Amino acid sequence: EGKGMNLTIGFNIFQVELNREYRLHSLFKKVATSDYSATRSIFLRTDLKKGRYVIIPTTLEPNEEGDYLLRIYTDRSSGCREMTLDKPEVTCWHVVLRYPRVVTQLHLHGAKDLPKQDSSGGANPYAVIKCEFHKIRTAIIENTLNPEFDSKVIFHRRMPTLPIIIQVWNRNTLCDKLMGQVTLDGSQDNHGSPQILQIHNNGVQEGQTPGSVSVTVKTSSNLAAF
Repeated sequence: EGKGMNLTIGFNIFQVELNREYRLHSLFKKVATSDYSATRSIFLRTDLKKGRYVIIPTTLEPNEEGDYLLRIYTDRSSGCREMTLDKPEVTCWHVVLRYPRVVTQLHLHGAKDLPKQDSSGGANPYAVIKCEFHKIRTAIIENTLNPEFDSKVIFHRRMPTLPIIIQVWNRNTLCDKLMGQVTLDGSQDNHGSPQILQIHNNGVQEGQTPGSVSVTVKTSSNLAAF
């Protein structure tokens, strides 16, 4: 009594937006998958680059339910927590601050033909994405003028008419330098088509171009769309 068959279990790890706070409602890039086995425990060791990830334990067969215990070991603090909400909660503060009206997901693919920043002709670029009161920074890509950021961010926006700003910076030892920026019209309809946008920088030297960024932007009035 009390000794039944073990469910065939495993788990998947997905890379999500750098600032995700709520549960997943669409497909994301799968970066690791454990073996599936009808045993009491499953183990996986993997290396992940800096970012934000979601671990989803599953059974092999659909419509099977069971309790589980998830242990995560990392070589540095991970800030691991359970995602329990599908979208922002309605609180009394939203009478003053407004409840979000739309959700926007931005995928910054990369930049191309950035201006040279040092004597060796290279740069150490990173991007800063600003939306309303939020500011998200990507990882630094070392020694390149054509960085592949491959970074996603998500914003639950109270004021959809305000623009989204993408800045590209160069990391320096003493003081980082702004290489240029792109301003996206926040009110325009975005259907998920890739865009190549020219970077603007009034300080670019004659004969140089500030380069461009490649982005995909999706916006929905359904706050649980992504």
